[in-house]
Amino acid sequence: MVDPVVRSDEPGWIPVCDLGRLKAETIVRVAGRDMLVIWSEGDVVACDRACPHEQADLGLGQVTAGRLQCPRHAASFDLRDGAITAGWPSPPLRLYPVKVTGEQIWVEEPERRCGAMMASCPCFARRVKTIRVVDFAFGNNGVLLCMGLFSRF
Repeated sequence: MVDPVVRSDEPGWIPVCDLGRLKAETIVRVAGRDMLVIWSEGDVVACDRACPHEQADLGLGQVTAGRLQCPRHAASFDLRDGAITAGWPSPPLRLYPVKVTGEQIWVEEPERRCGAMMASCPCFARRVKTIRVVDFAFGNNGVLLCMGLFSRF
């Protein structure tokens, strides 16, 4: 997958590695982040490094037929949408936007993506002042779920 050009000074994108390295290694850890980039059936995929089921290091897993196998248990994740093997009590694996320019692979910073989505949080829509956000995540339907401590304006 090749996307529009990303400049080295464009904010919000992390340069990861070149395409040749990824093709040779299949799984590459993103330096300084808990993320991976994966070569899967001709596509570049970026995802969280920790298994959402048991927090195993997915960088130690195997890629087979478009699925990332967790090294700790028998479950695997579909690299098209992050869905876990049927029957496992786990949220999907979080995937991140990727761009390839020439031979350089870029991954969108998670903070940039989540920060842009915070505006859709119901707490913000109700004009609630956030004192401390404890956690937030994307629900199965893509809606931002905010779990925080807050008070009204």
